[in-house]
Amino acid sequence: MSLVQRQEVAIVRKAVTWTSLVAGIAFIRAQPVVLGAVSLDLFAVLLGGATALLPIYARDILQVGPWGLGLLRSAPALGALAMAILLAHKPITSYAGSILLGTVGMFGIATIGFGLSHNLWLSLIMLAILGAADMVSVVIRRVLVQVSTPDPMRGRVSAVESVFIGASNELGLARCLPLCSVASGRSPW
Repeated sequence: MSLVQRQEVAIVRKAVTWTSLVAGIAFIRAQPVVLGAVSLDLFAVLLGGATALLPIYARDILQVGPWGLGLLRSAPALGALAMAILLAHKPITSYAGSILLGTVGMFGIATIGFGLSHNLWLSLIMLAILGAADMVSVVIRRVLVQVSTPDPMRGRVSAVESVFIGASNELGLARCLPLCSVASGRSPW
């Protein structure tokens, strides 16, 4: 790192206007590939928030207690870690669009499989597949957005993408909140 020459870049500060504020949204709307990738992930996560129900699943359906809940919570991360290691050694070089659609479909199928499971080991496998599929989807989407966005817009587009994905995660969890309260017999508030 010490051998890398540092390049000074002149930073030009521009006045913040409404147009510059919504420039990221306007860019995403004008780019079908970026809009499609962000929207696909947004709706997949919004409609597939199974991890919010893990405490109820562990207690009422699988009857595994806190130890089993810990296993359930770690399964998606282990699947994602395994996939990240695989992607580091065998990166995706072609058919990214088809792979993206396939992994989002796999995410949905694994979520349904988890929802139908009454066996701890099958649930763990479904959650690991869910995490692995999500890792592939995130990698493809992030690369696609970064490559399709010109340098001056990259920060704005990344900010909009982060807000959309973060909001969909939270809305997906909030959608499950009434189910959690009904299943536990307690008020969510």
